[in-house]
Amino acid sequence: MAPTSDPRTFLSLVSSLIVKHTDKARLDTEVLGPDYPLSVERLRMEYKALTRFNKLAVGWVPEVYFFDEEHSIMCMEYLEGFSVLKKTIIRGEFHPDVARHLGIFMAAIHGATHSAKLTQNDLQKLSQEFQNPGPVKLTEQFVFTRPFTADDDTNVNPDIIKPHLPLVYDNPNILAAAREMKSLFLEKKECLVHGDLHTGSVMVNQSLAKVIDAEFAYVGPAAFDVGSLVAHYLMAYFCHMSIADNHDVHRAFAQTMADACRHTADAYFEHLDVFTGQTKAQYQETFMTEVAGFAGCEILRRYCGHSYSIYKFYISRFPEKPRFSEQSLKMQSVYALVKNVVHDWQCLTELVLKKPCAIYPNSFVIMLLLIICGYAWLWNLFTEYNV
Repeated sequence: MAPTSDPRTFLSLVSSLIVKHTDKARLDTEVLGPDYPLSVERLRMEYKALTRFNKLAVGWVPEVYFFDEEHSIMCMEYLEGFSVLKKTIIRGEFHPDVARHLGIFMAAIHGATHSAKLTQNDLQKLSQEFQNPGPVKLTEQFVFTRPFTADDDTNVNPDIIKPHLPLVYDNPNILAAAREMKSLFLEKKECLVHGDLHTGSVMVNQSLAKVIDAEFAYVGPAAFDVGSLVAHYLMAYFCHMSIADNHDVHRAFAQTMADACRHTADAYFEHLDVFTGQTKAQYQETFMTEVAGFAGCEILRRYCGHSYSIYKFYISRFPEKPRFSEQSLKMQSVYALVKNVVHDWQCLTELVLKKPCAIYPNSFVIMLLLIICGYAWLWNLFTEYNV
């Protein structure tokens, strides 16, 4: 069903739906403060992105039935029987096909709009169509800038985290890597990307997956989508590994999350039919280095940035010190100082899991991945208290 401006054309055909509305009279500034209001423009961008995604990857996103720009209203498919992927992972539930499906989805969107396939003129038109300055500024600030600024007042760091922050802020290599990835995020116009793809923006029903929350879409580096998603797979790995109760079950599920990186990658490269550079192998090596860098930034911003603030309520409710290995975090940080290149998916997952793999010099981005043990204690709050 194509989107329509007349609600009568679809109301008689659907039994349930989702209605999204942005109130122009009250822009929400409570999340990030008055400098970053949640603009009504975001709903229009979400409509445009979902409509385009459904043309390029039919069935992988909710169907949009109706959009009224004047009144900022959008009606879309209700995903009955679906759950947020993040919540199923917390419960220890994950179907391997979901990883493959997300790889296929990203390959379809990236491949159809890739700079290797479009003319320069068409790529410029696409960039203009999906010019999205508000969300891009939010990402630039709250993923790549503020979390790596020690005295930024938007960062939320409880006492248990503060002693370990010098591992980030006193390390010039990590700070330089974050700046490098920020430049890549802002300057590389490679293809249309979702812009906020993680386990909280995916709905699943057994092996089926639907991607939601597309209001951050813009033309940028393909590796940003993949890196953001992989970061959450890897955080889930370490979090389940840290749970002491019923440890064998959680260890097995942690391996499932590590495998999800490979399943996503296999599907992505199987279905991506374009590349830039001299050879496909060289493109993939560069791509994987970028994935590692973006994943590292996503992990660290969850560790020491503003995103931590959403968990303040739970920490205040449960003041008992969570299970947290200071030594583990320090060992990971020291290990991270070795400069390596992540040139394929096996190397990425095996290096992060501290198994042998082929590694090469002259890269710094992988160090960002290896501080993620610090996130494990937070997972214990979710699981121990059924948050």
